[in-house]
Amino acid sequence: MSINAPYKISSPREYLTDHAWKEEEELLYYARRESFIQAVKYSTCGKMPYGTHSHFIGRAQSNDCWKPAGCANAARAIARRGHQIQAAKNFHGLWLQVQMALTSGPNQHMSAASAAKSVCVFDIALWIGSYLGLQPEYVYLHAGTLAGAERLLGRSLKGCSHLRMSELPEEWWSLRPYHAETALCAYKS
Repeated sequence: MSINAPYKISSPREYLTDHAWKEEEELLYYARRESFIQAVKYSTCGKMPYGTHSHFIGRAQSNDCWKPAGCANAARAIARRGHQIQAAKNFHGLWLQVQMALTSGPNQHMSAASAAKSVCVFDIALWIGSYLGLQPEYVYLHAGTLAGAERLLGRSLKGCSHLRMSELPEEWWSLRPYHAETALCAYKS
């Protein structure tokens, strides 16, 4: 859930032991929102439990998604696709709908190329997915996750939007895909 995790890990076990609980707490927070619209508003501004905001918002200043006007525009764009998003049968469909919402329409939020690489799109989809009961089946490769996956696998993944868990080393298989996404952002070789 982070383009630049505020910590570094050397193994998936370390992530599970020291950091996974926080991500689970955040997802439970979104699952308990009162409505779809509330989940959308909170997710587009990175709102976290206890009134805090996602730890990477300050690091993503170049990404309009996390600026106040951007939050409102993103929320409106996603709300306009609310029926399609809520009808998604799996997380990948939800992720594609969020990506389309942010890259089309009168208030185009970002280019299609930047959306495919954006932690913003993944995190918004993850948080809305928590509300809708949908979890990722894949590890989505935005900038931070891509760099960690390339370090881990020792090869370029240019052009890949996601990986199956089975494409990662076996020691990573104990993680859920969204845990692997966060852990790869923090992975140091």
